[in-house]
Amino acid sequence: MDSGTRPVSESAYGRLLRDGLSLTAATTAPRRHPVCFRDTVPAGFATGIALPRDLSAGGTWSVPIGPRPTAGTLSVVLGLTAPPPPGLALTLNGQPVGPPQPHHELKDLGGSPTHAVRYPCPPPAARDGHNQITLAPSPGAAGKVVWVEVRVGE
Repeated sequence: MDSGTRPVSESAYGRLLRDGLSLTAATTAPRRHPVCFRDTVPAGFATGIALPRDLSAGGTWSVPIGPRPTAGTLSVVLGLTAPPPPGLALTLNGQPVGPPQPHHELKDLGGSPTHAVRYPCPPPAARDGHNQITLAPSPGAAGKVVWVEVRVGE
């Protein structure tokens, strides 16, 4: 938690110490839910690594978000190693989402992306618990998806 690989502002760290990780504290503040994997496992155990993925192949990722938002904003952010191809289509739990918009804050995304897009999603498309993000294949597209996350309230 305090390794320094993902520095946290003093105010955010103070909020964590003051409010803790109660359900109310976690669900009333903006939150991010990235695709993750286990980086240390015993021999023979799966790591769950789901990235990077070729844009030409598309992909599906399951992202746990806890309680689904009932109001506010919801979006999916993809970090890419190349400019997004035209018509890059995505669904959340099988429902279409808004058209991709440029996402310029690359420093807070892992995987060293050079480009990122944000898909606005209607909050009713989300489910409690795991949510399925599906990126349609883009045959012939260059680059990879290196980061996938669901953002709530941001």
